Order: sequence, then C-alpha cells, then structure tokens
Amino acid sequence: LNFVVDWHKDKLHSRWIAFQFTNTTAAQNWNRNNWDNTEWGGDPFQPDPLIPANERTDQYSYKGSGYNRGHLLASADRLFSKEGNEQTFYMSNMSPQQGRFNSDDWSDLENLVRNWGRNSSFRDTLFVVKGGTIRDNQILKYINNASYDAVEGQKIAVPKYYFMALLCKKYTGRQNTYKAIGFWVEHKSYGGKPILSTWVVSIDQLEEHTGIDFFCNLNDNI
Repeated sequence: LNFVVDWHKDKLHSRWIAFQFTNTTAAQNWNRNNWDNTEWGGDPFQPDPLIPANERTDQYSYKGSGYNRGHLLASADRLFSKEGNEQTFYMSNMSPQQGRFNSDDWSDLENLVRNWGRNSSFRDTLFVVKGGTIRDNQILKYINNASYDAVEGQKIAVPKYYFMALLCKKYTGRQNTYKAIGFWVEHKSYGGKPILSTWVVSIDQLEEHTGIDFFCNLNDNI
C-alpha cells in the first residue's frame, strides 16, 4: 500500500492523506529526474483513475488560479519505486498552495519529517496523516475548476490551514513504544525560514482543530 486518500467530491479536495515510512517505503531506488525523459516531457501530473471523471481534478484544474499544484504526500517521500513515485502525482494528492508557502515553508517541515522517516534507528514505522483544511470555516477561498472536463460551476477549495499528525512506533525494551507530534500551519508566506517549533500542537489539539480522530485503532490509553 502506497498511500490512502479520503476524497471530498464536492470540494474537489481531500480531507486527509495517510502513509507510512518503513524500511521498504523509505528506500531510494528511483530518480525523479527520470521524468524529464518521458514522452510527456517531464510533467507526470495526472487525474486519479480511481475517482470518477466528474468528481475529480486533473492536471489542468489549477490553471490560471495563481496556485501551485502542491503535493501532500511529497514526491521525495516516495522514491522506493517508479510506480510509487508516479502515484504521488495523482491530482487527488494535490492541494492548491501559494508558491512561497509550497516551496519555502511547507517544504521545510516536509524535509524534517522525511529525515525522521528515513532514519531506521528513529522508527520501525512512522505513520503520517497530512492534509489541508476543508471545513467551511477553514477554507481560504474557492477557485474555478479549469479542467477541460469540469462540470459547470465546479470550484476547488483552497485550505486556510495545513496539518500533519505523526506517530512513531519503535520496538524497544521488549515492547512497542510510541511517540507522537502534531503540526498546525496557516496557509501563508512566512517570508523566510520558518520556526517549525511554532507550528507544534498535540494530537488532541489537532483533533479539535480538524475534527479528525487520528490513529483511531491505537488504544486510547496509549
């Protein structure tokens, strides 16, 4: 399993995406520069084939909006195989992000999490849930769906906040141990290197912000 998406067909945006870093998925066997040599000229963005055409976005949906096609599961987090990396370019894994936020701010947090995920001494499994907010009071604006196959009047939600919930499982002292951290990030340009610690929240706080019950299969006492 590469990753999971909870898709909201009316807001044309995911509620969340979830994936794991393990020794298998943390491997680096694929070079993303290889996309430059493909017949489509290095643009691997594509519609998610598991979502009906009238309920999904495609590679043209954000055209003219001023927003980037921002990965939620980062492409650099999935280099264990060509197919695994290709699936991160499904538009169901994209969110309309401001350019500076996407490339300068959110990416700093992604790099931190990636370093944890690729460190086998840190984790046996690092569970990650990420997303942009699409509650009615947590939407920055809506943009027109510029897809060639768009339904008339379809609009795409632009999140006002982004979040991550991380759970690290490590077998230590003859038992599984757990640690967790949350991040709650306003969607804006931070004008330089952000202080990531200012985004930290507890998982309980993140659940209050998002309405999502994270890691629901874990015993409540843990």
